[in-house]
Amino acid sequence: MSSERETLLKLCDLVSSGQADEAQVADLEAWMLEDESARQVFLDWSALHVDLQNLVGAQSSRVVLEEEMNRSSHTVRSILSSKWFGALAAVFAIALLSINWYRNEATPPLAESESSSELELDGMAIVNRIENVSWAEKVKKYAVGDLLKSSNWIEIESGVAEIEFGQGAVVILEGPARFVAKSTSVGFLDYGKLASVVPPWADGFRIDTSSVEVVDRGTQFVLEVTRDQKVSVGVTKGEVEVRQQGSSRETTAEKAMHRILAGSSIQSLGSKIEDTLFNEQWNSLSQQLPYRPDHTEVEVIAKYRRDFKPGIANEPRSDGNWRYFANLWSPVKEVDDYKELLWDSRRTVYDPNGDRGWEAGPHLRASNFSYRGGHPGQGIQQTDADFDHYVIAAYQVPKAGRYLIKSGWLLRAESREDLVNQSVDLRVWVNKNPSVVEETCSNKGLLRFQGDLGELLEGDWIYVAVGPQSVSYNDRFEWDFAIVREIEGVTL
Repeated sequence: MSSERETLLKLCDLVSSGQADEAQVADLEAWMLEDESARQVFLDWSALHVDLQNLVGAQSSRVVLEEEMNRSSHTVRSILSSKWFGALAAVFAIALLSINWYRNEATPPLAESESSSELELDGMAIVNRIENVSWAEKVKKYAVGDLLKSSNWIEIESGVAEIEFGQGAVVILEGPARFVAKSTSVGFLDYGKLASVVPPWADGFRIDTSSVEVVDRGTQFVLEVTRDQKVSVGVTKGEVEVRQQGSSRETTAEKAMHRILAGSSIQSLGSKIEDTLFNEQWNSLSQQLPYRPDHTEVEVIAKYRRDFKPGIANEPRSDGNWRYFANLWSPVKEVDDYKELLWDSRRTVYDPNGDRGWEAGPHLRASNFSYRGGHPGQGIQQTDADFDHYVIAAYQVPKAGRYLIKSGWLLRAESREDLVNQSVDLRVWVNKNPSVVEETCSNKGLLRFQGDLGELLEGDWIYVAVGPQSVSYNDRFEWDFAIVREIEGVTL
């Protein structure tokens, strides 16, 4: 096996086992988008393993197997005994649904009243604050509350802009500067100065420059890039890892990565990275950052996307503490009457029917959960039921403590202007208690949500549900959220 291929499979293993941080997930997505051959091998191996694991044995699996064996020297025995093979089915759902073919593979058949012409969802960060900003000429001027897409550069001549990423990291940009949010967990600083605070649920947040990557490990840091691309990184709290851009994926950690602790700094020009004195002026910028708890105050118990894993065809998820439901027979708060969603190995989603077509009937048509988000069922105005049909992600509390929902976001991006009532409802509650969160997200909006879930006991259930708000038309959504627990003795 080539070192490049082995490195790809190692990265897949980290993602599938839940050990990868957000930056490593982003690396995997970027690699597959850049390299057609790597993507094809990944898809083939993943599809093969899903079929073998589920004992499907379909003709498509045999074709994939023949193609794979024709391309390589692997035998069936060596493929089955590979230590990476078992990871590929889990990775398949994560990486496949994270790139451009998501719409085609993971979108269920649409009702006659629904449209397949949805825009690709792309909302990476949001503008929290604009202060004394002078914008560069001929660039878009942003306002507080604006959603930033991966193509939306922020370019300011002076002043301060505060940006919050989907996964919870906050960046303060000081002009002159040029910056873009590449994903919900990765930004790129072309030039200028920024400070960032990264809470535990956004661990692995990364800022790229032309020469280095700065990867958070629970921290506050300052990054400065001059117009001639001299890079300086200083850590005010916690630690970061600095890696050279363009380093081979096989480069050893000792050569490729520099770890910087609080009060320390480095600078880089080209391929050379060296220690330098900490610039005390950086503290004035970092002091403008909003408060976020650190690893001594909270622990991350669960994250929707990080924990999402495929299951066995036609069966509900059975590992870990997550379960996926829909309210087929009664209103959404009747938690004892849910229908559990099944793994559909063909579409790589949890839905009411698994691989068996549409047996659940029209009420739950299009209902599903995928790695990136999902789609609710039909609304009260579309069926003979007197309630909306939600999809519900449920998490069972593993140990007692005070719990919170943090950095929740739900994104919509619809293209149909002629359809009314394209909003969705979001609710969060515990057991059979009143809702902690009840919000609505419009057809082209970003909803941010969080809430204090209170003191919970082991075995309690946390429910996060999305419904159609009376009518389901193009109600697909993307989302993520973290469930955190206060460290004993700490009050936030």
